[in-house]
Amino acid sequence: MKEVGEMFARYEIYLLEMMAAEAWEHAMKILKPKLLAAGGERRMVGRVVIEAVKGDIHSIGKNIVGAMLKMNRFEVFDLGIDATASAFVAKAEEVGADVIQ
Repeated sequence: MKEVGEMFARYEIYLLEMMAAEAWEHAMKILKPKLLAAGGERRMVGRVVIEAVKGDIHSIGKNIVGAMLKMNRFEVFDLGIDATASAFVAKAEEVGADVIQ
């Protein structure tokens, strides 16, 4: 995923190719328990709350940002799409978010 992000930054691949972020998310659901069992847990550097705001049902950008943050050791709390501002603020306060997007 890191390589994909770097290629995107250099304009070597485009947004549709970045959909690999979704594949990464699905793979991590399978791999994370195995990595943790093998002692592969990494220290998180911060907590981030992300969402697609109420009225916006598009999630690809949010998903890409979330995947990139996770790869770089952020704990990401994703409220999904069409989330309310009050739910967003409540979650940020609940988890002690360092960053909100």
